[in-house]
Amino acid sequence: MKILSLQFKNLNSLYGEWHIDFTDDAYQQQGIFALTGPTGAGKTTILDAICLALYGRTPRLKDIGQQNNDIMSRHTAESMAEVCFETQSGIYTCHWSHKRSRNKAEGNLQATKQEIFDINGHILANKKRDFQLLVEQLTGMDFDRFTRSMLLAQGGFDSFLKADIDEKSSILEKITGTQIYSDISIKVYERKVDEEKQLEHLSAQLEGIELLNTEQLQSLKETKTQQEAQSLQLNSNIKQLREQLQWLDTITTLTQELEENNKIGLSLANEIAAFTDTKLKLTSAKKAQNIDQYFSVFQTLLKEQETDQHELDQKKDYAT
Repeated sequence: MKILSLQFKNLNSLYGEWHIDFTDDAYQQQGIFALTGPTGAGKTTILDAICLALYGRTPRLKDIGQQNNDIMSRHTAESMAEVCFETQSGIYTCHWSHKRSRNKAEGNLQATKQEIFDINGHILANKKRDFQLLVEQLTGMDFDRFTRSMLLAQGGFDSFLKADIDEKSSILEKITGTQIYSDISIKVYERKVDEEKQLEHLSAQLEGIELLNTEQLQSLKETKTQQEAQSLQLNSNIKQLREQLQWLDTITTLTQELEENNKIGLSLANEIAAFTDTKLKLTSAKKAQNIDQYFSVFQTLLKEQETDQHELDQKKDYAT
């Protein structure tokens, strides 16, 4: 998490609006800077403003709401804190504000307002519970871890320096939050137990495996060689069988075609036989058609002969 800028208004002794841009060249070039000044100058207020914007509370003020707001500057009607920060997932802005009714310094305190925006200004959460969960998700820290890892409450370091050995240990635990190391230790131990169980299981399996001696290994190699040779022979046989099967398929197809052609030939022979009588009649008809014209002339001559004979007979009768 990297804080890019901070804005706040009317917090403790810092009246009015304030803006700190940590991306300014003055901060970027130096790489490190210090908050200095006399007591009451507002050094801690700047840190409080960051906490307010992110978590709605400060290390010294756990409850800020309609009943209490000791951080709002005296005789003012509103206070505000806003932090823009960057994480691996993007850039976000957290906004916290608190107002008095009718925007009057003597007005009653209203409910605090918290919102979180993405880089495009879209509201991601504006309800207190959703806001807290989203901030913890984006920063990876709740309020306690944030204050212990990124902020040191005023007087905490001084107490540490003046404390005895036992007190220093207690203070250091509060500052650094060593509970996380206890959690890590427990996780490491649980992981160790699981890995040991898996190792025991694998060892038991390994013990159940019988290793082959030289003779057994040689026998298996010979068997493997024989099986490989058999496999080659079988593959060759399979190839031949496939070729023979292909020839059988071809023969079957040709046989079916031959049978079909024989059927067609037989059908044609039957049709030719049936047409033989018709052909004879057709031949006779053609011959009759050729002599028909001579027959007609013959009939004509015959009729003329009969007519002439009749006339001749009549003339004979008349002569006698």
